[in-house]
Amino acid sequence: MMMYMALMEDPGHISLFEQIYQTYRGAMFGIAVAVLRDHHLAEDAVSEAFLKIAKNMNKISALDGQVRRDYIVILTRNSALDLYRQRQRQGSVVDFLEELPDPVGSYTMDETIFSKEGYDRLVRAIHDLPVIYRDTMKLYYLFEHTAAEIAALMGVKENTVDARLSRGRKKLAEMLAKKKEGSAL
Repeated sequence: MMMYMALMEDPGHISLFEQIYQTYRGAMFGIAVAVLRDHHLAEDAVSEAFLKIAKNMNKISALDGQVRRDYIVILTRNSALDLYRQRQRQGSVVDFLEELPDPVGSYTMDETIFSKEGYDRLVRAIHDLPVIYRDTMKLYYLFEHTAAEIAALMGVKENTVDARLSRGRKKLAEMLAKKKEGSAL
């Protein structure tokens, strides 16, 4: 843990990081094990996730409660998936990865540009997207990361993030249109 704290100068960030470490490390390990199905690889993925957390403490310190938890879940899952892909390229992992259950719950915010009902409907719709678009959309729209930041967090090219955002918006619009048609009947 000292290695991670060496990356931070702000005492508030160090204290928050310690709190995050104590609160979430078990859940993070569980997420990584679910993806990798290997305890040793899961430990590596969690270490990588904590390194990303330490590097992004400015953003994380601005998040509260469920939103912070969701952000940590996304970072952890992406770290595990990165390790999985790396091992798969090396031929050391059997292809067992299917659509993973998403432990991320819904969000609540006090003030939004939408009505509470409209915001909740939008977040539910984002949650119903396939995981590849869901995580990208959450990081971009809910956590306000840039495409470049998301690319770095997810280990993909910025063009890939842009394509996922575009496809995600299209799928989201289709989903919302279907739900609107269904409620008009």
